[in-house]
Amino acid sequence: MYKTIPSHSNTTQPMKTIEGKIYDKSGYEKIEDNILDKMESVISIVDNYAIIQAIFPGIERITKNNSYLKIISYGLKQAAKIYIIMILIYLKKFLLRISKINKLIKLVKIESRIVKIPGGKYKEWLSILKSEKIRSIIEIIGYINELMLNLTLVYKNVRFNKFFSRLMGIVSWIVNFYRNIDNEENENTVRGLEIRYGI
Repeated sequence: MYKTIPSHSNTTQPMKTIEGKIYDKSGYEKIEDNILDKMESVISIVDNYAIIQAIFPGIERITKNNSYLKIISYGLKQAAKIYIIMILIYLKKFLLRISKINKLIKLVKIESRIVKIPGGKYKEWLSILKSEKIRSIIEIIGYINELMLNLTLVYKNVRFNKFFSRLMGIVSWIVNFYRNIDNEENENTVRGLEIRYGI
């Protein structure tokens, strides 16, 4: 199974918010997202290698005995160093996202109490925000898991037992499947709420 890492930014183009306003990312956000987007194909290969090695540890022995595979393995290990930095960037993004979502949940609840309109759009917004918070937590778990897998590629003294390594590989595949679920509508709603409440 080939693992792909989808862009969490969806697009670097301006998008319409829930109120029809145009949301355009800041310069820093655009640069960060562009770098991550361009590196995705490379880090997907590295991550696949880390997962396969975790589930089938015998592959590491095979690569040591084959000169061509040894060169490829060396290249992937060097690329893994870059991926580790990218994982830390993703972790920062999702930790900040959870913080923003928590603020939005509070603000939506406050506004719904002031307006005193039961259910409706406020109930829908809260449902989306809570869903996105869970999604962000799953993403953080996935990236922590991938961080540990890639550390085993880079540092020889970082090793886990076979059961735990295979478990981490399976978790990575499950998280990857979850990432491929289309989430653009919820993303746009959250962006719109950020504009609405000035976060």
